[in-house]
Order: sequence, then C-alpha cells, then structure tokens
Amino acid sequence: MSKFFEFDPYTGMRYDTEDGDGDDITVHAKQDVQPYIDFATKVRNSGVADKGIKRDIWKYATIPTHVELAMRDKGINIYKKEHQKAMLKEINTNYPHLKYTRLHHE
Repeated sequence: MSKFFEFDPYTGMRYDTEDGDGDDITVHAKQDVQPYIDFATKVRNSGVADKGIKRDIWKYATIPTHVELAMRDKGINIYKKEHQKAMLKEINTNYPHLKYTRLHHE
C-alpha cells in the first residue's frame, strides 16, 4: 500500500512511497499536467510566442517534470545545449501539446 510522502504545489508533483522487500522503497511520482497544457494552448492560439523569435526571445514549450524525466530515460538532457536538437525533435514528435507555437523547429 502506498503512503503519501510529498506534494509540490508549484509543479503539481505528488510523491508516494511503497515499502518493498527488506530495505527497498519504491517512490511513485504523479503530476497533474492539465494546467501546463491549458496555458500552452492559450499561448499557441494567441500567436504571441511566434513574434518573440524575431527578437531572440522565444519560449518554445513548457516541459513538465515527468516529461523531463522521460526524456532523460531516452538520453536527452534538456539542460545541455548539445541535446537541443534531440529535445526539439522529441517535443515535436511526442509532446506537441506542450508547445507555445505552431511552428516546427529541429
């Protein structure tokens, strides 16, 4: 049976623990990403993010914690510049609903 461990209201991440055999503990992470998706949709539909690229200030997408972790499992570190191409491809392919633009970059 899982036991509540922690909740981060800023990211919406909830962590629960589950006792395993011996000294093992399993941590389950869940995240409500609907607010991220709703905001990205509003920005994308407004077109405001598309204007920023011309001024060199451009937010392409919001990446929730669980998506960052999924990318890490695929060897993509969103904080490393040399992974940028792979990150953009992953967002365009698997997470387009998190994008702030309808434009496609890779």
